[in-house]
Amino acid sequence: MKTTLLMIVLMAPPIWAQRVPKRPANGAPSTTLHLGSLKAQRVNPSPKAAAPAAGVAVCHLDANGALSAAFVNTASIPSGATITGSITLLDDNSSINFTGESLTQTLPAGSYIALPIINSFGELWSSNGSAFEITVQIQPGRGTATQVACDALLGEVFGNADLSGNAPLLGSVTQSVASNKDLKLILSGYFTGDTPLVVLVDFYNVYLAPASAVSVVSPNEIDLDLSQIAGLDLSSTDTLFVSVAQAGFSDTVEYRYLPPAPGSFNPAPQ
Repeated sequence: MKTTLLMIVLMAPPIWAQRVPKRPANGAPSTTLHLGSLKAQRVNPSPKAAAPAAGVAVCHLDANGALSAAFVNTASIPSGATITGSITLLDDNSSINFTGESLTQTLPAGSYIALPIINSFGELWSSNGSAFEITVQIQPGRGTATQVACDALLGEVFGNADLSGNAPLLGSVTQSVASNKDLKLILSGYFTGDTPLVVLVDFYNVYLAPASAVSVVSPNEIDLDLSQIAGLDLSSTDTLFVSVAQAGFSDTVEYRYLPPAPGSFNPAPQ
């Protein structure tokens, strides 16, 4: 059974820091999907038919069990393209499709696209756990479609054999001040060799990390130089969601800013 959901595309001026409204309250209708063994699907994710999109899918499962998601494009999307996607149960590939939104003008980089959310999983939940993939697909007027996806696990944990096959996966984030006094985030987890796209989101703004601010140190570490992200004013927020996309997949970790001593680090240019 397929159900169509509406997503909201917010047009924004082409600047690095974008204004973002709070999450919409609309949720998915109650839909019965078959639930069974999930682990095999997690170990061997199905390959993507489309090339990776220039953007990041941001997924967040809050303490109340509500799943929210968004897409932030890191490059402009031309007029005439259609943005669509789906929420897919990884066990049997049952899906809930989004309503496609066709662009009548170019969507600038850093725009925020609010995706449908699930406030209550109801019959989608099983005592064995549930694994979902939220996919955003960009279909151009001509040429090849691109897409990016993120996953959400409910009541299930990764096994060691799952980690490398589901990269990028973010395990932790650590704040430090570098020798040049730039404020850095050390992202620990599992990463691929692909060039990462990094986006930071709070409840009001979106920040695109330039390539110069992102360093792949090892398959288990990516460093992010916050002092190079123009417009990032950490004094106005205490929590950011940091998302990394590689090869068409993305993952998100919550970062709580802890202010270093005044004058001990280089603030980002405003």
